[in-house]
Amino acid sequence: MARPAALPQGRRPARPGPRELAGLVIVTLVFGAQISTLFLLVQYLHQVLAFSPLVAGLAFLPMTLAILALSRITPRLVGRFGQRPLLLIGALGLTGSFVWLANLDTTSSYFPAVFAPLLLNGICAGRVFMPAASLIVGGVAPEHAGSASGLLQTTQQLGGAIGLAVVVSVKAAGAVPGAFVPGTHAAFLTTAAFTLAAFIATVLGLRPIRKRASRNA
Repeated sequence: MARPAALPQGRRPARPGPRELAGLVIVTLVFGAQISTLFLLVQYLHQVLAFSPLVAGLAFLPMTLAILALSRITPRLVGRFGQRPLLLIGALGLTGSFVWLANLDTTSSYFPAVFAPLLLNGICAGRVFMPAASLIVGGVAPEHAGSASGLLQTTQQLGGAIGLAVVVSVKAAGAVPGAFVPGTHAAFLTTAAFTLAAFIATVLGLRPIRKRASRNA
């Protein structure tokens, strides 16, 4: 039976540092909030606003297009300002979009009650996804790139599953049979708590690069 290849002398197995761990936490929380929001909003559009499946899908275009647009310029912003400012702004913006969605009720209309927070969500999510991913895989040695990428994808799936389980449980605690809106206020506030926690993880886990460099000097 073949033995596993030995690591080069002096080379240790890759272990996540503080920045990588912060990235994992941020990805877990943000994906948990995003997947849960999609789950809640699809049902709201169907059951409350009576959108057809096609129209409900098109209703998410503001968020989708905003994420696509930001994904083209975010790498340049990261190169200029670093991950930390973008993650801070993005996490706060996502929190605001979820608090905004928490105000939905049976009298709300798509525009602006759904359209505006979805647009804000897309703009801010586009500022979070790439910087958070780069924290996890950006500084990894080439021989560990596959493992880091797999860890990133696993974290995304795990965050979505855990977040959805928590948010659905919160929604169910306040649900009323035959009505969708009861419980959604607390559910959306729970997603806001996730992204607020991602903001805190960014503050605590990512120290400003300039300050750190000055200390080393």
